[in-house]
Amino acid sequence: MDASVALNPAVRRDLERLTALLPLAQRQTALAGPVRRVHRAVLGFFADQGRAPDRRDLMRMVPEADPARALEVLAAADLVVLDARGAIVGSYPFSALDTPHRLFIADVETRAMCALDAVAVAPALDREVNIVSECRITGRTVRIHQQGEQLVHAEPGGTRVGIHWQEPRGCAARSLCMEMVFLADAAAEREWAAQAPRQRSVYMLPEAVAFGAAFFRPLLTTP
Repeated sequence: MDASVALNPAVRRDLERLTALLPLAQRQTALAGPVRRVHRAVLGFFADQGRAPDRRDLMRMVPEADPARALEVLAAADLVVLDARGAIVGSYPFSALDTPHRLFIADVETRAMCALDAVAVAPALDREVNIVSECRITGRTVRIHQQGEQLVHAEPGGTRVGIHWQEPRGCAARSLCMEMVFLADAAAEREWAAQAPRQRSVYMLPEAVAFGAAFFRPLLTTP
């Protein structure tokens, strides 16, 4: 299955909707150069090491930046999520917390914030990624194998991604992202969507991969 297809009009509208709710690329572009490089260093570190960098890591990777100040700016823009001690616990699409969405990038294991984030990592980074997660309705295990934009295999074969649309309440990781979920099949989709039919959208996996890639790739590729 190839997810590199152009976005269909409905998904493109939803991409614009998500971008309006959570304009990550716009916020990143507005940053000063050193702070932008810190943000990209955080994303790369998650992908390569499976964990969030600490301030010593950031000093080594972006020596021209003040890590403490850069993290304050990034957190204010909701580009990173910090805990009470000021340590990084997430940066969309990655999470250092125990979300249901486990990612295996080569021999590194990390987590994604949500289902849409999970399927976006492989195309955004152009890497091989295996996802192990679960259906929000049935609890059934979901396994997805991606190679860049190529959706190699999914189990169950009818897995979908659902989004419950809502305004982010403060940090999107603690609101909007909590309601971007995997659904194992058509029956799970019907049950989940029926709970709030006017607020919920569901995408087959190729659509979700293309959606996630279009949303996250600019964070890593925009000059």
